[in-house]
Amino acid sequence: MGLQTIDEVREIERQAESLAVEYQEKIDKLEQTTQAQIAEMQKNVETEIKNFTDEEEQKKEAKLAEVRSTYRKQEEEDIAELQTVFASKKDLLVDKVIEEVMRKYGNS
Repeated sequence: MGLQTIDEVREIERQAESLAVEYQEKIDKLEQTTQAQIAEMQKNVETEIKNFTDEEEQKKEAKLAEVRSTYRKQEEEDIAELQTVFASKKDLLVDKVIEEVMRKYGNS
């Protein structure tokens, strides 16, 4: 009976070693899977950040173009108004000069 007990103990040890190896393989595979998932998530996050940054840059450029257009339009309107005021004041100035010349020199 002693030999049978020794064989049983050896079998139990072999099974324990087999379980330990199997357990370690499962841990290794789980670590690999986890690392792959983390890498994929990190890649996805970086892609999302880049997409967000690109979208925000496009929005900023569109807003800048809109503001530039608005300022250009306002500038053109202001210039047109100043030209109109200048033209009307120019006529008034010419009239005043003529009036002053007429007053000073008469209708010679």
